Amino acid sequence: MLSYLHSYHAGNHADIIKHITLSLILKYKKNKDSPLVYIDSHAGRGYYNLNSRESKKTSEYNSGIGKLLSCTDDLDPSINDYLSIVKEINNDLIKANSSNASNSEPRPVETLNTDKTLKLNYYPGSPLIAKKLLRPQDHLIMMELHNNEIRELKSRMDCRNDKRIAIHHRDGFEGLVAVTPPKIKRGVVLIDPSYEMIEDYKKAIESIELVLKKWNDVTIMLWYPHLNNSKDHSLFLREKAKKIEAKEILDVNFCIANSQDKIEGMYGSGLLIFNPTYNLSDQLSDIVNQLQTICKETPNAISSVQNLK
Repeated sequence: MLSYLHSYHAGNHADIIKHITLSLILKYKKNKDSPLVYIDSHAGRGYYNLNSRESKKTSEYNSGIGKLLSCTDDLDPSINDYLSIVKEINNDLIKANSSNASNSEPRPVETLNTDKTLKLNYYPGSPLIAKKLLRPQDHLIMMELHNNEIRELKSRMDCRNDKRIAIHHRDGFEGLVAVTPPKIKRGVVLIDPSYEMIEDYKKAIESIELVLKKWNDVTIMLWYPHLNNSKDHSLFLREKAKKIEAKEILDVNFCIANSQDKIEGMYGSGLLIFNPTYNLSDQLSDIVNQLQTICKETPNAISSVQNLK
């Protein structure tokens, strides 16, 4: 079943914590000159048009990137760095898409987004953020199973002209295990499934366990949702994660509401980070606290950063 499309959710509260964390990890890993490989197991289409029918239908960006851009408080430096990346990519895409009449994506009618609090036409997904941050000596491996998404991903990542990038049309869980350990020893992995099928929770844990058994010098991020109904399996993931052999495991939770509040769908999300970079726990504690203050929709929202191991 491949009905999930991230176009409806791009730039929401889950995206901002995921992409701030990814940016922090990649920047730290670049402190060493040796090459780095980034693997994205569920890559999506690379970037998202916030003027699209799908994005406008839900306007979920208002719960995340929209609130950050309209915030007048002094933001954590890492949040500001992330916002600078998003704005820079957005400006690059506006220029590229306005000059490329053959672009397969319908360009927005507006020259600039009419939402005054947003001021973005496009929101970059993790593949484009990683591409922006990584160096000439680094490599990117991306996987996507959805037929339409993989077609857009290949076009948007310009993989023919960027020899650092390899894109695979395959199941992300199977593909991740198959391509590891890579020739480049140091790496970062993002596992960001839609969890359309309950089996995805089990597959995610099994994939991480297999990868860590054969690849030591890697930091793995697993994103998961907090759902206010019987579909929530976050406790299952955390309990299974504790049993995996890793130097350290962080559990990062960012919620805009409380599980007891009557919020439809996803009220927050989490990141399980295996072998996190140095001082990441302290960095994320400050960031999560500020994000919750800015983005929370109910007064009892609870967020946290804790060590599972």
